[in-house]
Amino acid sequence: MNRVAATAAVSLAAGVATAVTHADEAVLLAPVTVTAKGYEALIEETPRSVNVIEADTIQRTQARSLGDLLRGEPGLAVAVDGSVGLDPIIRGLKRDQVLVLVDGVRINALQPPGRGSLASYVNVDLIERIEVIRGPNSVLYGSGAMGGVINIITRGGDFTDEPELNGWSRLGYTSVDDGVRAAVGVSLSDPRNVLDLSIARLDTNDYRMGDGDRLDDSATEQTALSLRYRRQLAEGHEIQFQAQRDRREDVWYLASRNFRDEELGGPFPQPEGLNTHYAPEKTRDLLELSYTGEFGGSWAPRLSASIYRQELERGNYDWNRELAKDYRTSDTDFDTDGARVQLEFSPHPQHVVLVGADTWKLEASPVSFIGREGT
Repeated sequence: MNRVAATAAVSLAAGVATAVTHADEAVLLAPVTVTAKGYEALIEETPRSVNVIEADTIQRTQARSLGDLLRGEPGLAVAVDGSVGLDPIIRGLKRDQVLVLVDGVRINALQPPGRGSLASYVNVDLIERIEVIRGPNSVLYGSGAMGGVINIITRGGDFTDEPELNGWSRLGYTSVDDGVRAAVGVSLSDPRNVLDLSIARLDTNDYRMGDGDRLDDSATEQTALSLRYRRQLAEGHEIQFQAQRDRREDVWYLASRNFRDEELGGPFPQPEGLNTHYAPEKTRDLLELSYTGEFGGSWAPRLSASIYRQELERGNYDWNRELAKDYRTSDTDFDTDGARVQLEFSPHPQHVVLVGADTWKLEASPVSFIGREGT
């Protein structure tokens, strides 16, 4: 299955912010968003409902998924997504009406929303900040953004005046599921180069319920890797390469569990007994090369462009307890090749013009089996 899509956007924004400070004064910067308008802007100047979860908030939580982080945020709700955790949704809308981005790259997968969270393809410990824009955003982001956009921005360093080596780490334990989480990252930087490398691991057992019993099949494992390199070509011009990999194992969707007194026929048969949907493995791989350039002149044009390839692989399996085997299997690949280009300029001190295009091609290649021995 192939799908080719393209979007183009032109927007005009009004607004200007000026700040004059002294060198010896501490300044608290106003929060900004890069998702709502397609370029960096103050949240207070954005005519949309915006939620921003900053790094310090993320680090204080013990969240296992994006849904855990966004639980309780204004205008947001969560849906149970098996052992992965909770899937964020915007109240009153379906999951497939909210576009999920990772560092500005959409996560594409042609599958029913109940068959797995797109937001679960990112490890929480590698997230720097999250921007949630509620309301229609199809002009800027194309299909899938009718209800809003969730942009997950991962950790990364910045250029420094002198060569520096920085790092961070996290280690945690949760008693309710005997879960262990660990993450570590290093950043090498100088005036022209930045190299970031991060790795995170999550390993949990079955969840312990209030009565002390374990909830069968609620365990999960996740491993995530992130590599990013930035090179400053000249003042205001840089290229960036990034590679990401996220792998989850043993993901059971307990909300799908049902017991049948007799066999169900039809195009999607279910055998007699207890049936549960699960994914033995699901992975996301991303390769992206991008360029950003700022040009002089009265209009101060800024050009950004990128090309990327993203591969999602997952299994859709159905298990029957009485047969002690899978009665339905489906291994599916979702491969997306895409490109983005955007030009931003300011013909007037109180106006910003944004012109851009986003195109991608999605290919899906499912391999399915339905049946049991003797059928």
